[in-house]
Formats: sequence, structure tokens, C-alpha cells
Amino acid sequence: MHGSSTSTDSTLTTVSGVPASRLSNTFDSWQASANPGMEAAFARCVAVAKGESTKALLSGRPGTGKTHLAIAAMVEFGILRSLLWKVPDFLDWIKNQAYDKELEMARILRPYREDPFLLVLDDLGVEQRTEWAYQQLYRVLDSRADNKLPTIITSNQLPDKIDERIVSRYRSGLVVCAGKDVRSRFDV
Repeated sequence: MHGSSTSTDSTLTTVSGVPASRLSNTFDSWQASANPGMEAAFARCVAVAKGESTKALLSGRPGTGKTHLAIAAMVEFGILRSLLWKVPDFLDWIKNQAYDKELEMARILRPYREDPFLLVLDDLGVEQRTEWAYQQLYRVLDSRADNKLPTIITSNQLPDKIDERIVSRYRSGLVVCAGKDVRSRFDV
């Protein structure tokens, strides 16, 4: 049975982008008492997971649980109908597809701009800030907002440090996360 679970975890990780060690990040495993300043973020991610909203932009300090809640939304929505990307990795992948494999940009971005899976872009703001990076993120996030496709964005940046075009489109889902870095509880 253990081998079966590992194989399943590996498949889910490959398909969803969620590290196997984080597949247990669910709404049930969320410890609200560890960070009571995250109630609004919890509610927003539940709303996206249940299809009651299509947007969440979670902004705030590192370690407050934004990624846990985004992954929990993926699990609730359907892990096989969801995709997680760290923003720098997403941009590197796009570059690889476009420049190394010589695929057309429209073809690369089409599924991200049109398909109704839950897209989680984690750690917006840690990418190398270039016009090219802004343009690709804008193209994806603008289309997803226009098409009302479920999208969760996490960022350690405050809203005034995030591209204003993205904040404008995702303002209805903006949650400025209050709370402390809970990771330090787990460090050994």
C-alpha cells in the first residue's frame, strides 16, 4: 500500500505542480489558531474552491500560510483540475517553450488564458522584474480575469508593489494577509 501512495503522490505532484510534501495542505489541516489574522484569506480561498468566486490575490508577509490555503483550494476544487506554479518557474518554462523549443507564444499561453482549471501562481514578485515578465503575467492574468477563470495569486509584496494592472483586475479578491511567520514554529 505504501508504494501505491507514493506512486499516487508522485503522479499528483507531476500533474498539479504541488510538491508531494504539501499534498496534505487542506482546509481541514489548516490551523486557524496558529494565525488568526488569516480568516479573510481562508474564506476567500474556500470561495474560489467552491466556485463562488474566481479570484484571490493573497498579499502579505512570508510564512503566514498563503500557499497552504492556495493548495487547500486546489485540493477542494480538484487537484487534477488545478495547477500550481511558482512565478519564476512559470516564466522560465514559458521562455524555454518559446525560445528553446521555438513554440509560438500564443500557443504556449492559450491553455493558461482559456482553460477552466484552477491556476495558482505562487510568490508573485520574486521573479526577475522585466517588461517581458510583466507582459507574460499580464497576458495570462488579464485573460483569466476577463474569462472568469479560477485563479489564486500569492505574493509577499504589498499591493502597492504589485503591477497595478494585476491588482486592478484582482482587487475584488484582494486579501492583505495579517499574521506572523508560522514557519519558525517548525524549524529545528
